[in-house]
Amino acid sequence: AYVGEVTPHTAAEKAGLKSGDIITAIGGYTVESYNDIKGALRHFSSGETAVLTVYRAGDELHLSITFDEAKPDT
Repeated sequence: AYVGEVTPHTAAEKAGLKSGDIITAIGGYTVESYNDIKGALRHFSSGETAVLTVYRAGDELHLSITFDEAKPDT
């Protein structure tokens, strides 16, 4: 799933996620779309840590993310 923008002061920013990254997995759950991200996030609670697998500039990176409290969809 392509990352268009990373909101400041969020768990994603703290993990090092950047605009232009492509998320391919969250904690071992394969991600291909935004819906996959939403589905994968249901497996984690606030305060838990997981590994984000991302492609950035042709390289595969593994970023550690600690989830914060979920915000309601708007």
